[in-house]
Amino acid sequence: MPRGCRNRAMKRFAACSAFLLTLSLTGGCEKESLRPGPRDDLPNGSYINEPIVLERSEPATLSRIDGDDYIIDMSEVPLVQSGAYNDILISYWTITSCDEDVYILNAETQEWEQVGYEIEPESGLGCRQMAAEHFHLLSSKGIDAEHCLDGDNQIRLRGYMLAYTNQPNPKAEALRVNPDYLSVPLPARYFWRFDGLAYENGSLWTSTSWFDKIYELAPSGEILSEFPPPSEDAYGMASDGMNLWLADRDGTVFKISREGEVLCSFNVQFQSATGLAWGNGRLWLGDYGRVTPHRDSKICGIAAEASCNSGAAIFTNELEVPGERAIGLAWDGAHILVASDSLYKVVESGAVAASYGFPVNDVAGIAWDGEAVWMLNTGPKDLRVMTPVITRFRLP
Repeated sequence: MPRGCRNRAMKRFAACSAFLLTLSLTGGCEKESLRPGPRDDLPNGSYINEPIVLERSEPATLSRIDGDDYIIDMSEVPLVQSGAYNDILISYWTITSCDEDVYILNAETQEWEQVGYEIEPESGLGCRQMAAEHFHLLSSKGIDAEHCLDGDNQIRLRGYMLAYTNQPNPKAEALRVNPDYLSVPLPARYFWRFDGLAYENGSLWTSTSWFDKIYELAPSGEILSEFPPPSEDAYGMASDGMNLWLADRDGTVFKISREGEVLCSFNVQFQSATGLAWGNGRLWLGDYGRVTPHRDSKICGIAAEASCNSGAAIFTNELEVPGERAIGLAWDGAHILVASDSLYKVVESGAVAASYGFPVNDVAGIAWDGEAVWMLNTGPKDLRVMTPVITRFRLP
C-alpha cells in the first residue's frame, strides 16, 4: 500500500509519525501526465498567460452521512457526466485549525488516500480549537481525481468534518484544468515557511526555515535528499551547475555542495536578502528593501568567487526592481527573471524586456529549467487553495 494511504479500519486519530513528512508526496492515485518520474521528460507546461482552470462546476454536497463517512454525489455535474473534468477541489469544515485524518477512497484500489494534513512532530505546534474551512485540490495532493469517483460518480470521504454549518459540508467541485499543468507537492503544510527555489539536472531544491531543511525533490514530489541549511533563515537559492548557493535574510551568502557542505560564504549589507540566481558567470541577489517605509528594493550582480575570497560581496551591477519588491530571481540564459508583483524578464542593463501576470497565488520563489519557469506557490490564482506546491509554466 502506498505511503499516505491507510487501512479503512484505522481509528480517526491514530498516530503515524513514521511517514509524516512524506505522506503528502507519495500517496497513490498518481497520474502520469501530471506526475512524471524524477528523470522522465517533463510536460510542456501551460503558457504563463493562459488560464489554468478552464471550467469549474457548481459545488456538489454530501448526500449521505454514516458516522465519519461521507458520500458526495457528483452524478448530476455536467463536467462529470461528459467526462471533461480532470481535477476536483474538496472543501470542508473542521473544529480545529488542522484537518488531520481526512481521507478519500480510491475507487479503483479501494484504499484510502490522505487528503488532509497532520501536524509534523518536528514543528512543535498543536491544533487550535476553532472552526476552520479547508480546501484541497486533488492534483496538488498527488491524487488522480478520476480514480476517486466510483461507478455511480460518487466520492467517498472519511474523517472528522462538521456536517452541519451555514454551508453544506463537505463539498466538491469538478474542474477542467489545463492538461499540461504540473503540480509538485511540498513535504510539509506550512507554505509560508518555504523560501527559495533552484533547479539542477532534473531536481528541484527548496528550503524551509520551519524544519531547518533543504530538500531535493523530483518533479514527481519524491524527496531525493535532505540536509540542514547553514543558516536558520535561509531564503534565496540558486545553482551554478555544480553547487548550490543560498542567501539568508541576515545578508550572508553560502556556497554549499549538494550534500550540504559549506564551501565558502560572504556577507552582503542588504536590508533583507531574498531571491538568488546564477547567470552569466555571476550571482544575482535581490534585496527586499525596507518594510516601512516601502522602498530601497534592488537587484545586484555579485562576483561570487571573488566575494568568497574577500568575505564581503563585490558588486558588479545594481538594478532597480520592476514592480514592487524582489521576491524571487532566476536566469533564463539571457535575462534575469524577477518575481515581484508580476513576473518580469529583465536584461542586465535593467531594462524590462517582457512581463507576465502570475497564474498562481503567493509566489515565493522561482527557478528556470532551460525551457520553462518553476514557481513556489499556493495553487491556481482563481481557486481558494492554500496547498504548498511548485508548478511549471512556459513563457510566450
